[in-house]
Amino acid sequence: MKTNTVRKDVPEKRECPRVEVQLKVDLRTKYIYTTTSVLNVSKNGIFIRTPNPLPEGSEVDIVMHFTKEIDPSHFKGVVRWRQQKPHGAMPPGMGLQLISPDRRGMAALADEVKHAPKNF
Repeated sequence: MKTNTVRKDVPEKRECPRVEVQLKVDLRTKYIYTTTSVLNVSKNGIFIRTPNPLPEGSEVDIVMHFTKEIDPSHFKGVVRWRQQKPHGAMPPGMGLQLISPDRRGMAALADEVKHAPKNF
């Protein structure tokens, strides 16, 4: 079993490596709209910093603003895990699995992962 690189007491469930990034993201559900930042990404998901993470299983519309893209990319995601309190260097937030990204968005996300300066 892989070890979680952020929380050593939790087994690692990710299939893809994560990289640290700083990207602006807009989140929308039926009840909220907010702008926040992505702290890390993989080709299947993102971690979003927020003091009020949504419940696990919540579906969200995501607009991600990439560093090299002029137009933002749209994704749908689902909350897979939440961190309600800071844990070490990890702030409160939520892990989102990307469930229906568009092709351009996936290409832009892959480019961010490829050119990110630091792997976890």
